[in-house]
This record gives sequence, structure tokens and C-alpha cells, in this order.
Amino acid sequence: MNNLLKERAKKYNRMSKEPLRIELYLSTSMVFPKKPIHLDALLTYVVAKELFPFDADRGQKEERFVDIPLPLDKITFSKDRWIWKASAAFYQGLNEEITDIWAKRTYSEFSGYKASGIVFPSGVISDEPTKAKGTYVTLEKPTGPANDPASGGFKSYFSHRALKTVEKVIFHAVGNKQEVERLVEQLHGVGKKQAIGYGQIYKREVKPVKEDYSLLQPNGKPARYLPVQDFPDISSKKTASAYRPPYWGINHKEVCFTLPTTFPEWKEVEEKETDSLYANIEDDIFDDFEDE
Repeated sequence: MNNLLKERAKKYNRMSKEPLRIELYLSTSMVFPKKPIHLDALLTYVVAKELFPFDADRGQKEERFVDIPLPLDKITFSKDRWIWKASAAFYQGLNEEITDIWAKRTYSEFSGYKASGIVFPSGVISDEPTKAKGTYVTLEKPTGPANDPASGGFKSYFSHRALKTVEKVIFHAVGNKQEVERLVEQLHGVGKKQAIGYGQIYKREVKPVKEDYSLLQPNGKPARYLPVQDFPDISSKKTASAYRPPYWGINHKEVCFTLPTTFPEWKEVEEKETDSLYANIEDDIFDDFEDE
């Protein structure tokens, strides 16, 4: 696997890179994030699946995590200190916040495993495939007292989650347009609870842009987690977090500047109306000639 990582890293290093804007259009509401969602984290997930397709839980164990190459530019502070030039998620258009309710079951892993419609293969019960008798079959006995979800200490409860309905999610980065497009096409959702239909993506666009907003917003505020010691001139909200994937880990955790909110609105930069300015100047000149 080390060879695959090295080959992918060499391939990405050779690619040309430019400022990009990535837009993900959503068809469903998304679960409001408790922490900013970074583009480099999403792309790391996609590339890791390509490099380690048969090691699904690798990304959940920090001791097994290795730096995944990405088709993005990076800013380097020292040998072991660097961050990807990729922003966190912003939203734009159709902003509405609602609350949804989930029924949560406590400690269901200790309640034993039951299944219905089981057919045992030949050789288990008889020489022929045999359908299990009854409605449910206990395949695994509880490790302790059986959990009753209807009453008692293991009773199910309702959990509230904040949802946000938006038109699109926006990221900025400096990277290779074609490869970022290919990786983004493999993203089917953004945010939590995608398995039950939230945050579903129906259209993706990757556009070259003139300005680089991968690190800072147009107003000079952070567009992603930025280590405080490496950006001493910034004044913004601070938090303790990793500054590159995995963001839930502790290996690169330190005090970072962060966004004012976990999911801020992206406001377009107001461009100067140069055409109308020149037009006004020409009008003034012609007015002077007419006066003469």
C-alpha cells in the first residue's frame, strides 16, 4: 500500500493547480454540523476509499491513519507542520432551520441479536435448507440483562437535531480542476445522517476563480481552521482542534482560529462597476464640450 500512496502523491504533485470554487447543490435538508466541514476531509475520505477499499475501518483508528495525498496545494510552515489550501463549508441561498426528532435506543449492542426469515443452509439443521420456525430467531444471546426499550433504565428516548435547508454548499480550494471534479463526483451527500436521506447532493460544480479564498474569506476572517501560532495577524474566534485530517484526532491538535459559526453564509464580493465609472467620466467630458 505504501507504493500506492507514493504513486498517487507523485501524480498529484505533478498536476497543475489553480484557485477553485466547489458548489454542491442539495436536494434534502442537512444535519446542522457541530464543527465546520472541511473540503480536504471529504476528499481524504474519497481517496482513502480508493487506496484502501478493503479496509473500511482504517479511518476510524488514528493510530493507523496516514497522510492521504490530495490534488490540492498546501501551505507549509515546517517539515511536519502544513495545511491543505481548502476551506470549510459555507452555505448560500434558501436558509431555513428546522428541528427533527430521532428515537434513540440505548445500549442496543447488549440486547442480543434477533433476526426474522432465517433460512439455515444444508448441514446446519438437516441435509436440506431449512426455514427457521417462529417469527424471530435469536442468533446471539445477550451479554447481560436483556434491555427493554419500553421501560426501565434502557428505555428508548427522543433526540432532537437541528436541520438546515439550503440551496448549495460552497467550498474554495487551490487544486487541479479535473481531479477535484472526479473526486467530488463520488460524494453523494454532506453532513451526518446521510444513510437516512439527509444532505443528499444532486448536482456538483467545480469552477476556476480569480481569487484564492481557501484560507481566508474576503473579509479577512478564517475560511477554515488555521493554527494560531502560524497566523499571528488574524483576529477571530479560537478553538482547540486538529488543523488537518483527521479533524477528530489528537495528533495535530492545537489552538486554531475558526469560523464565526460552524456553517456560515457565503457572501459574494462586491465588484467595482468600472464600466459605469468610465461611462460617467465620458459623460462629464462631453458635457464640458457642449458647454463650450
